[in-house]
Amino acid sequence: MAARTTLSLALGVQALPLGQLVHVEDGDRVFSQFSYDLAWLRHPKAFAVSPEMDLLQGAFIHKPRCAQDPSVFLALADTLPGTWARQVIQYARSGSPSAGADDRLLSDIELLCAVNETCRMGALRVLNGSLPWWHHPIQVPPATLDDLPQAIGATWAVEIGKTMKSDLPFLMAHGVSLGGSRPKVSVRDTKGFVRGQVAAPLRKSQCSAGRGARHEAGQPCGHRHGAR
Repeated sequence: MAARTTLSLALGVQALPLGQLVHVEDGDRVFSQFSYDLAWLRHPKAFAVSPEMDLLQGAFIHKPRCAQDPSVFLALADTLPGTWARQVIQYARSGSPSAGADDRLLSDIELLCAVNETCRMGALRVLNGSLPWWHHPIQVPPATLDDLPQAIGATWAVEIGKTMKSDLPFLMAHGVSLGGSRPKVSVRDTKGFVRGQVAAPLRKSQCSAGRGARHEAGQPCGHRHGAR
């Protein structure tokens, strides 16, 4: 039986209605369909949010050309978690009682819904995403610089393969919104901006963990673009 997921998408910090995404998985057959909201089509500053989707009424179908292609349109695929974040999400799912010993690959929809919207890269927002196998809050305010010690400890545990289940709620809320293969956590600085930082160094540079994390925390993560 085909698994069908419908998500409402919005744009910017004002969450302007953008459109509806329908994602279908039926065995090896996977595709998504997107339709712009009429309110967005009539917006005076409306623009096409992805190069393959002109600013027109009707449904845009996206089918991956190979197993490595995303099953959602390109601009939304850019917000998918990176390699390290996927490792955390996979562990959270397989360690969840409701998921059992689940070692199947994460779907793009699961990856989209695992991201904390306050930390998602870019301006696209998923308004009604949920994970049936995860029973802790994901949509919470970003961590602050005061949470760096916990971030360093939790991500370091992942690096050495000793992740504690007690660390997973923190990592799922703050550590899966950024790309790349290195551990990163989204934090809010003293001015209220959401920024990305590498929270754990490679094992050989363990002694500089705190300094490295705080240095990277000063680099913006690309949040807060688009319509406001």
